[in-house]
Amino acid sequence: MNRARLLEPGIVTTKELTQLANRPRFHAEKGIFAVIVAGVFVFMAFSQARQAMTVAAMAEFGRHSFFSVSVAACIILSIFSMGMASGIISSERTGKRLDILRITPLSLGTIVLGKGLAVVVKSLLVLGLLAPIVAAAQLFGGVSSADVVKAALIIVADIVFSTAVGLLVSAGARTNTDRVVRCAEFAFLWLWVGGLMFMLIALPLGRLSARTVQSYVYAFSPIMVWAALIGARLPWGAALTNVVVTGGLGVWLAWLSVRKLRKVIVKEQEPPPEPKVRDFFAGLS
Repeated sequence: MNRARLLEPGIVTTKELTQLANRPRFHAEKGIFAVIVAGVFVFMAFSQARQAMTVAAMAEFGRHSFFSVSVAACIILSIFSMGMASGIISSERTGKRLDILRITPLSLGTIVLGKGLAVVVKSLLVLGLLAPIVAAAQLFGGVSSADVVKAALIIVADIVFSTAVGLLVSAGARTNTDRVVRCAEFAFLWLWVGGLMFMLIALPLGRLSARTVQSYVYAFSPIMVWAALIGARLPWGAALTNVVVTGGLGVWLAWLSVRKLRKVIVKEQEPPPEPKVRDFFAGLS
């Protein structure tokens, strides 16, 4: 019985992915993503072609192109995941299908988790398009296998977090405009407010020669973690700290979205309040 309940989110995820395979829009989105990241790579290659092709220059090009494409992919996939997840529940509300979620034999948490996992898998399928560019960057040199694994883990953690933010927004948003605005607010708070706050904490540590502590503080910032990784100042412990913190926040936000959706469904089931009939004589007094 417990094993069957553990497999229930997979049923929802499989259904979502099956529907996805028949949607031309998703294949168009993959094509757009591939064109963007390939454009970044080609632009950097064109800039590098003007310089002398030494071994050191080729290694520098490989490293810069890999991290430029990785950062671009992280930003695009985070927005992509947040946007898709933010429409999961709000579309059920606008389509007047919240009652279906209530009467289904699957629990509400199973449905939300399954749909969220489907969004994560979709983003990972798109992320797989980076494999040729990663291989090309490693052929030029300057990019180690550890750099590739660290970048991949950070991107996956950001995808999980962005998906969870989208689920939480979708549970409370009533219109498409509302969910877009709320997603923008979350992104601003997480990227800029949180990122700059940890950057201000980390800068004095660097001046005090506390490089190891500084790298771990960078791990809490979605912006500075990439700066540390590009500058080869992000040890494995700090990279894993970023993955645990970002992924853990994502799991917590997904749990909050389930709780919030339960409250929304209960509120939708409540009968409308009866209109108050004022007494004629009470109105004259």
